[in-house]
Amino acid sequence: MEPGGVVQPCRTAPFFVALALALANRTGRMTADLGAQLALDDHMPLWDIPAPYRKVTTLPELEQLVARMSRAERVAIDTETRPRRRDLPADGRARRYHSLTASLNQAIGLSFSFRLPDSPPEGEHYYLPLRHTASTKQLGIAQLRPVLGPFLLDERIAKVFHHAKFDLNVLRTDGFDVRPLPEDTLMLASLLDLYQLPRVDAPDPASVRAERYRKERPSLGLKDLARRHLDVDADLHAKAIRDFREGHARRYKLRRADVTYDSVPVDLMVPYAASDTRWTLELLPLLESITDNAASRLYQTERALIPILADMEYRGARVDRGFLERAGKEYEVELATAREAVYAAAGRRDFDVLSNPQIAEVFAEAGIPIEARTAGGKPSLTKSTLQLLARKHALARAVLEYRRIAKLKGTYVDSLLAKLDADDHVHCSFKAHGTRTGRLSSDGPNLQNIPAAMRAAFIPPDGWLMVMVDYSQIELRLAAHYSRDPVMLDAFHRGDDIHTRTAIEVFGATDDPEEAKRRRKIAKNLNFAICYGAGPDKIAAMSGEPVEACRDHLDRFYRVFGRLAQWKREVVLRARARGWVENLYGRKRWLPILLDASQRKTKEYLKAERVAVNTLIQGSAADMFKETIVNVAGLLEARRARTRIVLNVHDELVFYVPPEEVELVAEVQQTMERPSIATRLLVPLVADVSHSQASWKDKSPGLPTMLDGLVSAGP
Repeated sequence: MEPGGVVQPCRTAPFFVALALALANRTGRMTADLGAQLALDDHMPLWDIPAPYRKVTTLPELEQLVARMSRAERVAIDTETRPRRRDLPADGRARRYHSLTASLNQAIGLSFSFRLPDSPPEGEHYYLPLRHTASTKQLGIAQLRPVLGPFLLDERIAKVFHHAKFDLNVLRTDGFDVRPLPEDTLMLASLLDLYQLPRVDAPDPASVRAERYRKERPSLGLKDLARRHLDVDADLHAKAIRDFREGHARRYKLRRADVTYDSVPVDLMVPYAASDTRWTLELLPLLESITDNAASRLYQTERALIPILADMEYRGARVDRGFLERAGKEYEVELATAREAVYAAAGRRDFDVLSNPQIAEVFAEAGIPIEARTAGGKPSLTKSTLQLLARKHALARAVLEYRRIAKLKGTYVDSLLAKLDADDHVHCSFKAHGTRTGRLSSDGPNLQNIPAAMRAAFIPPDGWLMVMVDYSQIELRLAAHYSRDPVMLDAFHRGDDIHTRTAIEVFGATDDPEEAKRRRKIAKNLNFAICYGAGPDKIAAMSGEPVEACRDHLDRFYRVFGRLAQWKREVVLRARARGWVENLYGRKRWLPILLDASQRKTKEYLKAERVAVNTLIQGSAADMFKETIVNVAGLLEARRARTRIVLNVHDELVFYVPPEEVELVAEVQQTMERPSIATRLLVPLVADVSHSQASWKDKSPGLPTMLDGLVSAGP
């Protein structure tokens, strides 16, 4: 047996891309309909699998592989997948959603990479086919479980992934769990200044500096990282498969999308799949070499978050299908009415209300000036632009209203209906690495921006409660802590409504309720201008006030909150000196453009100054919230509770709570108010609780109590 002792590799040969196209023309039993599958092994030619990649197709080979992996310190693992539903059109949005949502996928193969003292110098890299339609020579899931299952649960062996959350859920669909907490090169890379790593694709230091000047962070994709930092051709095997799929599609008059990866011959998939784990295994020590103490601490929190977010995705959130169907019909009627209103205001009907170029032409004809421009110099018709124009022009108001309804129907109602599973649950994807501040984001659907009206569609399991716990004004509290502004600190220590207090400080007191309401609205926008760098134009669009008046409001605001204004200037000066900022948890954000004084009047430079301030506030809140999720999940696990976290939206956590565990909500609230940085903050943290038996929207403030009539049915 050769070193590696598992599978004798095929005789190696140069892996020419042309081979794929040539072999695609060899004889085989194939059909040409849309359900075409490649012929089985007995009728397919064999590819030479290039060293050092190997395939595992029998039980003895798998047992030998697991025996060797069980001696390794680290094993990199990756899944190749297909949507569980096989009836989805290849070019449709539903197919894309299912392919990107791990809990709706199943593995067609697994790859593994590791190194042992007696391994070849390049390591050992294997592919285990599971559901290739073009092969009978593969193991079934039932055969895998007793052999692979115990290995995946072995706490002694580190399991390394790139985007672990996705792979954990794919493995979970087949009944596999993974221990210990996974290592994740994607999460680690997201915390680091990747420009510190050596470059093999562009060794010229000048080009590296130029790229860093243009971009805060390079791509975190595995192939991009491998291409930049490992001495590999990251496109070789992918191109071979792409050429095979295109050749097969041409021959049998199919679309390339119809030749799915589970239809690709196993021998061709082996190097493609196993190279991913090979690169993951090689990237981890490279990334660890530039990890400082602060990044290491953050990484431990990010690792702990992975299985929690994976569980939230896998279980999903329950949705009222009937509500969405009724809402869709109502919005269809409202859209028709709104469309007629646009046509009436324009005096013509020959245009698409959702087409920016056509709307710009209609506006020009109506004498409505559009000063905002896109990067390409074309008229910009963003929501903010339309809001400003709507203050003076009925046509702009009509267009804005039509687009509001169209977005509700298309982005939320229609999209949610298309994404519901058989049990009427939606499985969105939570991203811990998707934003530069570190804030959690979501897509498929994006619940961070879901309108209040659509929250009525999200409902608890029968007999359970929905409980919402969210931080009160967390970003403004952090701004008060950072700046030590005496007015803000006093407001939070007294428990004042910060927006009302700001209105009184800036505009004075009033006995007129309507005027007080108007002033509070303006004050709220002024307060959040601290966090997001909004200027007079943006505040005017949000509040409906004239731009000049909003400019005056900002001036008065910063005269009252002088220490806050001074702190923002100090942040910018430090960022100019260092080229980066660091939040309360030690997360760094690199802003190299600030090192170049010649750029100070450019939009990019001014944006970077706003980003520097925003990152400290929003970034600290983001890392505190991630720590909170880990702490709350630990509390629920320690209590062996059935209560579970369902959703995260900005600074709010949504739970499903069985009636017998309602008293646990008070402990959850206390846990959220006591993160590790709480004792260092100059302001108290407050987490507000609300609950509902009906929906996410129809909620009552305060802690829930034991409710009569609730039956513990379980999610």
